[in-house]
Amino acid sequence: MSPLKQASASIPDAFLCPITSDIMIAPMMTRSGLCFDRTAILEWLVHHGNTCPLTRAPLNASNLVPNHALQFRIEMWCEEHNVEWNGSSHQVEDGDSVIVTCLTSTVEERRKMKQRKQQKTSSVVPVQSRISRHRSLLCKVLSRVR
Repeated sequence: MSPLKQASASIPDAFLCPITSDIMIAPMMTRSGLCFDRTAILEWLVHHGNTCPLTRAPLNASNLVPNHALQFRIEMWCEEHNVEWNGSSHQVEDGDSVIVTCLTSTVEERRKMKQRKQQKTSSVVPVQSRISRHRSLLCKVLSRVR
């Protein structure tokens, strides 16, 4: 049995991402104090729009902040319980704000494009070119972060 499964009964709920139910690697906190793993919440916002997965209230990626205190507590708990954890290699960095901003812009541009397409206006082409610019910027930023 893996160390994580052995310790799973005693893992504090605050350490688990509500989206994935896994121990958070890089906890991000909303303004209302809810915490999610960075990867999970950013994917959620991209695929489900700017809403909180728990409350369905509006949530912008730019409003998420790294929860370093929780990350430290998770790291200490994992060390104490001999649970393998890869969080130290996934420190949330300042570059993440660029990624979050790019993701937010891309999601907003997609929404605008869908609305304009539904209205059948001729302004779809400029919106698509802005999305392409945001997408290429996002790819460049992601390649640097990895």
